[in-house]
Amino acid sequence: MADFAAKYINTNLAQDAPAYDRARFLAWNEKLQKVQPSTQNGFTIGLLSAMLCAQRRGDAAAALFRDATKDESDADLVECFTIVREIL
Repeated sequence: MADFAAKYINTNLAQDAPAYDRARFLAWNEKLQKVQPSTQNGFTIGLLSAMLCAQRRGDAAAALFRDATKDESDADLVECFTIVREIL
């Protein structure tokens, strides 16, 4: 996994980039969901992921997806992934 992350996820990551903060990103995801409660979880994750990728933080986008969907059913996980993929 470390080789995969080094080659595909952390390629453009600056050496002085701050570490991923799980609590902060999950709080942001929750706040976005409260703005429009009818929005699917995948949309808010996708929105944050697009912002992170624009800032060359694919590492944080991958971690956010993993953390925000850890309790999802397989069907919900596939739906969420599809939404995030389309947003990106």
